[in-house]
Amino acid sequence: MLAVTRFSKLLLLSGCLSVAGCACVTTSIDSELAEMVADVANIYAADARLSVWEVKVNETSDGWTIEGKTDRKEALDELNSRLHAKKMPVDVRVTVLPQDNAQIGDKPWALVNVSVATVKKEPRFAVAATTQALAGTPLRLLEFKAPFWRVQMPDGYIGWVHRLQIARMTEQELSDWNASRRVVVTARSTTLTNENGTVLAPLTAGSILRLIEKQGKRVWVQLPDGNSGFLRTIDVREANTYFAFYDRVRKEAPRTFVRHLLGNAKKLLGTPYLWGGTSTNGVDCSGFVSLVWRLNGVILSRDADQQIAQAEKLVVHSVEDIPAGSLVAFGKKNEAGDNIVRHIGIALENGDFIHSLGAVRIESLSPNSPIYSAYFAERFLGAYTIDLSLQDVPNAEALSENAFYQVPAKKMSVNKSH
Repeated sequence: MLAVTRFSKLLLLSGCLSVAGCACVTTSIDSELAEMVADVANIYAADARLSVWEVKVNETSDGWTIEGKTDRKEALDELNSRLHAKKMPVDVRVTVLPQDNAQIGDKPWALVNVSVATVKKEPRFAVAATTQALAGTPLRLLEFKAPFWRVQMPDGYIGWVHRLQIARMTEQELSDWNASRRVVVTARSTTLTNENGTVLAPLTAGSILRLIEKQGKRVWVQLPDGNSGFLRTIDVREANTYFAFYDRVRKEAPRTFVRHLLGNAKKLLGTPYLWGGTSTNGVDCSGFVSLVWRLNGVILSRDADQQIAQAEKLVVHSVEDIPAGSLVAFGKKNEAGDNIVRHIGIALENGDFIHSLGAVRIESLSPNSPIYSAYFAERFLGAYTIDLSLQDVPNAEALSENAFYQVPAKKMSVNKSH
């Protein structure tokens, strides 16, 4: 939709009594408008990874315009309200995503239809990935720039994915998928095969497919585009049972939850480092953390600084006292003394931690350990814990409760300052 608001230009015209006077008023209005746009962005769209706010102030021969696009209608409403209150002489021409046009039509949703979809910051091939999405991940479509769709992921992350890596769906089709019996891949990796055993596609841990039928040592499953094949029974679990187990132990048996968390982390040992990676094909440091938690049924934010913002800092007297399962952060302090997080991992025991650097590996912060890392000990910023109730953890929730996995699937609610 295109929101257009027109305000009187008399204020601007009356201020231009001379060339110099007009320039003064013009500069003043330009500065005030730019400040207003920036302030609204800071409230509703402060993190560009989680929101679209591509809005600029322009001066034309007819006066001032504010143009661009956003996925935050609440932000645009706030901007219009401020302009109206100040009677600012502005034409507002801002598109609210998702665009209501023939490109999206009646299919505003999609599911990842390949083993691992590449998600980019810009709709161009020659751009590095910022993250990934596993098979069966629901995506909300925002706009199309051939051949890429701008999408929002279940963790709120926004990026561009190639159209051939997804299967578009109506709201009803996605709801039917979410309501169906599904399986989640629990093996580090597996292969989807046809009746004769020919490989159709590789799949990685955390992928979710529709279950057609259990057949002893194999299960018959369906991809989002309707194609089907077979997986080994030992490589999957029924999704509802799997996530219900983790929801229960997270709430009732935290030690069991942490034990499984560490088990899933160690299952990824040796996985190569890959910038933007969040799959067992390759992970970066925060992608490793988010994947491990996802395998435990929890959706955390994508990047290291976001993950630390979801946690509470622990007071520990020694690195050997860091509780297993905690997040460990590394980086430096800025001039104001604030932590700048550059790297993240998961604490094990006795000062050991597991992280992705070169490959997923175990090192230690304890100088008494044979795997002690002086490099990371010097850059250690602290240990952080995530409240397993998730009640007051911003932008973190059980996968089973995430809006995109509901019946029907829902748009995410907007949180100010996130």
